[in-house]
Amino acid sequence: MKILNVAIIGCGKIAEKHALILKSKKIKKLNLIAVCDVNKSKAKKFGKKYQVNFFDDINNLLKSIKVDLVVICTSSGHHYANALIVSKYKKNIIIEKPICLNLGQARNLVKVYKKNKNMMFVVMQNRLNPVIKLLKNVIEKKLLGKISTISIKVWWSRGQNYYNQASWRGTWDLDGGVFMNQAIHHLDMMTWLLGPVKSLVAIIKRRLVKIETEDVGSVLLEFKNSVLGTIEASTALRPKNLENSITVLGELGNVKIGGPYMNDLEIYELKNKKKANFFLKKYEDENKENNHYLFYQNVIENLSNKKIKNKEYIDGKEALKSLELATAIYQSAIKEKRIYLPLKSYIKNNKRKLLSVLKK
Repeated sequence: MKILNVAIIGCGKIAEKHALILKSKKIKKLNLIAVCDVNKSKAKKFGKKYQVNFFDDINNLLKSIKVDLVVICTSSGHHYANALIVSKYKKNIIIEKPICLNLGQARNLVKVYKKNKNMMFVVMQNRLNPVIKLLKNVIEKKLLGKISTISIKVWWSRGQNYYNQASWRGTWDLDGGVFMNQAIHHLDMMTWLLGPVKSLVAIIKRRLVKIETEDVGSVLLEFKNSVLGTIEASTALRPKNLENSITVLGELGNVKIGGPYMNDLEIYELKNKKKANFFLKKYEDENKENNHYLFYQNVIENLSNKKIKNKEYIDGKEALKSLELATAIYQSAIKEKRIYLPLKSYIKNNKRKLLSVLKK
């Protein structure tokens, strides 16, 4: 595989994480050559830091230099417009989570990139976390037997200072609340582990910060396979993060994964000890790298093996699943009722109604 030239769009905090990996000696097949931000001084500072070209316009960037892969790291509300511009140049693309904020727009992006025959990767890197893959294997091999419940807790701390760092944070137009931002990864893992959701009911609240969106919420879900799920998501913990966990309970055992990065195996109790130890040994032998690094390794593998059928990667179609759940959560909060899936593309989360919900 030849070395691919990469450009990053958006020069905020998340872009730093991508730039550090792309500039590391571990990633030899990708070469960061340019960055872009509408704030020219920000782009210039970022470009100088990583010794690459800088631009304040995506079109100018893509017309000026040869780029093979574009990474969208702008605020979530800009993902759709940015990705559409990139699509005109027929480039492969990486989009930070969530794919965008509007379900209809996201489905359109998937169609556009499929038509262009370009690959779209969405950063849902927790699927590549070795201990989450262990749980996936345990479920697929039916080592838990009939599963009754999946429970997720996202108990994090994001104070007013966090939201004050950028004007777009905590807004409905550009960010979304705890379910669209922080817990979008956990919604993704729920469907990846247990399949599609049949229905859900949700309550959201704004408790400890002055923002437009929610900072706490709870959801009860019923999966199509009759498993019940709960997710408690909050950025209203004080003074620090308390828990980041996923627990799956079954007739033949229980598994809980926790730790600050959801990579600690806290409970691993299975009736079939022999098979349980076999999968545990495989997990222990895996290279436990940073999840974003594992994501880029997956990108390289898929870009270098274009002829392989049934590729395993987090594409736009996969990313739609968590966005649909987040959309359904907000619909449930607005309508104060149980929401059934799948949702129609035209369904949008009305900002005025969401603001009204959070005043109650």
